Amino acid sequence: MTIAAGFVCEKGIVLAADTQETVGDFKHPIQKLLPVSGTDYAGGIAGSGNGFLVDMVIERMVPAISGLDTRAEIKDAVNQVMLDLYRSGLSSGPRI
Repeated sequence: MTIAAGFVCEKGIVLAADTQETVGDFKHPIQKLLPVSGTDYAGGIAGSGNGFLVDMVIERMVPAISGLDTRAEIKDAVNQVMLDLYRSGLSSGPRI
């Protein structure tokens, strides 16, 4: 089970996630929180569920949002990546 949390603070946000991934009977450490920064914004991406799918989303999301300057640009890029994944049939594919 993945645990990820975000807390809004007076001068920013705090993001946290556990570092254990379980594949079958095997457990190993993995980075689940990836920092991403732009000109005016910094944030993170945390994922849970199928590790291969989470990695795929991150591989598409990071270049799409890196270096964007406004909240609107970031929101549009995130929406576009998720829409592209949905349209590719990812949402209706077999559960792994």
